[in-house]
Amino acid sequence: MKQIFSLFLFAFATFLFSCSNPKQSTTEISQNVDSIEVNKDSISHPQRVGIQMTKEGGVYTIPCIVNGVKMNFVFDTGASNVCISLTEALFLYKNGYIDDEDIGGKTKSVVADGSITTNTKLTLKTIEIGGIVLRNVDALVSSNIEAPLLLGQSALQKLGKFEIDGDSLFFTGVVEHPQIHQHTQDETSTPIPPLTPKITIWDKIVAFFGNEKKVEDYCIKAWDAYQNDMPELALEYCDKAVACRKRSWKPYAVQGKIILDMMKHKLNKESQASPYFSKAVKLNKYKETFYLNENDSISYKYTLEKHCLCFALWGGIEALKEAQSALAEYPNDASLINTISFYYTQ
Repeated sequence: MKQIFSLFLFAFATFLFSCSNPKQSTTEISQNVDSIEVNKDSISHPQRVGIQMTKEGGVYTIPCIVNGVKMNFVFDTGASNVCISLTEALFLYKNGYIDDEDIGGKTKSVVADGSITTNTKLTLKTIEIGGIVLRNVDALVSSNIEAPLLLGQSALQKLGKFEIDGDSLFFTGVVEHPQIHQHTQDETSTPIPPLTPKITIWDKIVAFFGNEKKVEDYCIKAWDAYQNDMPELALEYCDKAVACRKRSWKPYAVQGKIILDMMKHKLNKESQASPYFSKAVKLNKYKETFYLNENDSISYKYTLEKHCLCFALWGGIEALKEAQSALAEYPNDASLINTISFYYTQ
């Protein structure tokens, strides 16, 4: 029994000694780590990127940004290259988006009906798809001015594996690390936001403290999504912005602007946009202007004009009072004058 007890004490003492001397183990670990060489280009960065597609005439189109220009390509796994028509190529060339160095020689290819066509080789500096930027993509320029834009294997192979779920395209396991990069301040292209944003616990904490920067980020993402033909995603981002801070006028103004533009050919569009413009006007106490990007902005005056116009269609005498009050604030505003005239005409 004493021998067992002594053995136990010896084992316990050995354990305490090893715990009290971490310096030696740390040194050994650091030596092992120093001997490891990491090749950054060999590291794969698996991720899942979702893009909303649009079905047109039995084929799916996908939004892309080619050398900074927004274009919609047909998603074609059967095409070996990215293909653009002579019309798009001339536009890119005349406006300085491609230059002589990007244009290659002639090549021949067989089309679906078996005929042989002559194309021009072209190198596209960048193609942005779902926030991923591909560089130096091989493309062909068709001599047919009405040829469709095809997103073929010369681009798809750089994106890795993909799957289609309904109208959404998902890329997984992006394989070409050098082709993926973070956006820098000097880049002019606009990234397409990821799909299906969800309100997280962090969003609720931010909402509690009223972080206006977070609200602005969501509003900008909403406008980017709408500009890339994803209106449902844009409205979801507006909802996230409102969840962050309900007393901010910016998400209401953005949502009103999107709804009014999105439904410009439908009836009752003003009645659906009016509550958002009304909220934006009431909450924008300092008459601020919100800049969505270099070209688009929403001012207090804009929201006031749209509020009065939308309200005049169904607001009765209260709408007239709103418009008259706004006209007193901006006496020479043609839009407000037209709104009041429209009210009396109605």
